[in-house]
Amino acid sequence: MHDISDSPFWQSIRDFLKSEYHLVFATYIDWFNPLGNKTAGKSRSCGALVLYCLNLPLELQFLQENVFPVCLIPLPHEATVWSLGHLLPHFVEAIMEFNDPGQVLETWSHPEGAYVAARAYPSIADLMASKKWIGFGSPQSNYYCTYCNSHREDIDNLDYESYIPRDTATVKNQAKQWRDSVIIEQKQKLHVQTGIQYSPILEIPYFDPVQHTVLGVMHNRLEGDAQYHLRVLWGIGCPDSQQKAGAKEMADLQQMETEDEGEYSETDTEEAGSELEELKDETINATDTSIPAHSVQNINLSDGNTTPTQSQFPLIGSFTSLRPPINLGEKEHGKLKAHEYLVLFTVIFPLIIPELWNAGGDDDKRHLECFFHLVASTNIAMSYTTSDSEADKYIEHYVQYRNIIKSLYSCWNAVPNHHYGMHIGSLLKFWGPLACLSEFPGERLNGEFAKIQTNNHYSEYE
Repeated sequence: MHDISDSPFWQSIRDFLKSEYHLVFATYIDWFNPLGNKTAGKSRSCGALVLYCLNLPLELQFLQENVFPVCLIPLPHEATVWSLGHLLPHFVEAIMEFNDPGQVLETWSHPEGAYVAARAYPSIADLMASKKWIGFGSPQSNYYCTYCNSHREDIDNLDYESYIPRDTATVKNQAKQWRDSVIIEQKQKLHVQTGIQYSPILEIPYFDPVQHTVLGVMHNRLEGDAQYHLRVLWGIGCPDSQQKAGAKEMADLQQMETEDEGEYSETDTEEAGSELEELKDETINATDTSIPAHSVQNINLSDGNTTPTQSQFPLIGSFTSLRPPINLGEKEHGKLKAHEYLVLFTVIFPLIIPELWNAGGDDDKRHLECFFHLVASTNIAMSYTTSDSEADKYIEHYVQYRNIIKSLYSCWNAVPNHHYGMHIGSLLKFWGPLACLSEFPGERLNGEFAKIQTNNHYSEYE
């Protein structure tokens, strides 16, 4: 599969795709800071709701002229599920007006008018925005998972076959129970029991809150797992106090990473603009931005020969302009961007780490094996092509990765992001390449929104 049009999802909506005027959209929602601050200074959050037309070829879907910004969500703070409840009914009403058979609109080819129908199916967002959009509980909830009924106590369960998928009808019924409860304490009790709140999006009859929610691989794999492995497990880029921490401090750090899931969803507007400009639109034009997983597997570790072949040099060279800072791990370079994590873990580290660890003892080789499974699973998840067999390989690598982590880091406990990663295999099988539905284009658009000249009249932003 090379695109969503090759996926089982697309086959499942064939009955709707009756003509070229039956359009399928993906929704993207996120918040950004229009002030452009990073850590210090004033912080404001403005939201953006955008539609992408999936009928277009991948190379055209995210061009500025083909993207439909529905609205900007007012400042000063990021919207909650409650406040979104005042906005979303208007969106639901508007999109439902174009449900089959649609509306008669004049077009250049049909000046007399033609029926145009539209539906909004996949929801693309980072984890926190996605949960607000649909009404699922936060990563700190007891039932935190969008896709299954996993409880926080079972977060270390690596038997994917034992996961009990969420049932769409049950989710909608639980959301209506929450909506119809008039006492705050009762709403809170229901939320603790189910991990579900009501969202007006659930009123769209064809929208499946479980199947039609896309896990953002940019945040999950790059700013999630890769960042966690680099900063928490390897200690590169951590403050000095955290590098010297013992087991208790490591546990506290893991808790901090869990609580900072929302931080991954906050768009740094300065980074959003520059990051994808530097990528030169590779996220929408490239056939594959990473070394395939099988190329890592083919490295012969027994003889220490990890020299790239001649055919690999052009691929490696294309990443040199995107390389991470030379002072990696120092505070001066600031926060790494998503594409820098991608280059680090799929290009730079695979060239260096086997040379360092392959000649070491058993412990070093165990670390190398752990790193290998992380790289292999990341390559598959971020690839622009996929298949059912590749999805199965992803699960194998990711389960092995988590198993080895548990044996190498005795004080380590899984965070919700690791559990969500367990669902990427099934998502690849349903949607096709998740890189085609990633947050990269939306983050770039957030950067464009942040450049809007307001003369500091941010109250007029909406």
